[in-house]
Amino acid sequence: VEIGGNDEIMLTVLSDDGIGLPDGARLLFSYPLPTDPAQIRSGIAARVPDLHEILPELENAGARLEHVYDY
Repeated sequence: VEIGGNDEIMLTVLSDDGIGLPDGARLLFSYPLPTDPAQIRSGIAARVPDLHEILPELENAGARLEHVYDY
């Protein structure tokens, strides 16, 4: 239901191309990695109760979870 008292969380994913966002996810930023411009880092805000659906959808879209920020 929450992580660290928050019901919304930020996570970053890495992908080879831009990714379509699942319902309930909001793009905060996206940029090529300075050390590997072929890789894109995207910051995404999502509701914690929806993570069980959003994370598999991101993986199916070709993204790899980098980090879930617990503030």
